[in-house]
Amino acid sequence: MQNFIFISPNFPTNYWQFCRELKNDGMNVLGIGDQPYDELKPELKDSLNEYYKVGSLENYDEVYRAVAFFIFKYGRIDWLESNNEYWLERDAALRTDFHITSGFQTEDMPRIKYKSKMKEYYRKAGIATARYHMVDDYEGCRKFIDEVGYPVVVKPDAASKIASTANGISRLSTNGRAPVTASTSQHSATATKPSRA
Repeated sequence: MQNFIFISPNFPTNYWQFCRELKNDGMNVLGIGDQPYDELKPELKDSLNEYYKVGSLENYDEVYRAVAFFIFKYGRIDWLESNNEYWLERDAALRTDFHITSGFQTEDMPRIKYKSKMKEYYRKAGIATARYHMVDDYEGCRKFIDEVGYPVVVKPDAASKIASTANGISRLSTNGRAPVTASTSQHSATATKPSRA
């Protein structure tokens, strides 16, 4: 029987269905989460062979120890997944640290996490991508906009993060013709010219 660790099987709330189907396919489904066991949906409890509660999924050491416990108890882990973009790097780090080779490793993260790196791989595969500019400052963004025209979308370079309006970039939010979409709080962002399909 293969061992499958599911990180945060309780969130989003429909993820218990993944656990159910894994168990139906003969997997030993082991959950790690920060919700108390008694508060888990009955359907999720029925879909897990065992659940390890940590104080916080944000605490790598706690999650690492939970994985180590499951390895000690059940042997080799064949799969580790959260199906959640927020935990993408955490999943990769755990797979790397425990030599779980069935998914992305830490070294894979730049091409998965950063939109600017993804575009390189799309180009290599012959997939067209929208033109973009790494946001640096107002003048750099203004030059890109002057080149490509509106509309322009500003979004974080890193997947599942929030873009910064630092360095005067927030001044691009309106220009009298079309708005620029912007969010707040990360230092690396891309300005993209949407393609017309």
